[in-house]
Amino acid sequence: MSATPGGDNRPENINLHREDVDAIAKDLRVSADAVATQIEKIHTSLASFGDFPWGRQLAQTHRLAHEGAVDTASSFRTNLHGFSDGLDAAVQDLEDTDQLNSAHFVAIARADRGEWKGDRHDRS
Repeated sequence: MSATPGGDNRPENINLHREDVDAIAKDLRVSADAVATQIEKIHTSLASFGDFPWGRQLAQTHRLAHEGAVDTASSFRTNLHGFSDGLDAAVQDLEDTDQLNSAHFVAIARADRGEWKGDRHDRS
């Protein structure tokens, strides 16, 4: 599929290949999952900070920071999956539009040649 956008500094044609878009979408999902999973796996026992006041305080701070990092990674994963899904949907919309336009052009060409299939115009 290709598009011809307007504008002075834009390329004349943008060629999108479904295989390339699918590979990018898959890479986004896999990478987002890997990052989020690695952050979720990071764990330090709170006891390792020691059993005295500043150790307990540091352990609590560490726990809160880890929870924040996990939430951020989860949001990162969700956003990249959403972007990937949107990319898939956009490509599908372009393909559907290309097919519809192609069908319309074929119908127009047939009508111009008198090959229109239908009620009063059926000449076959």
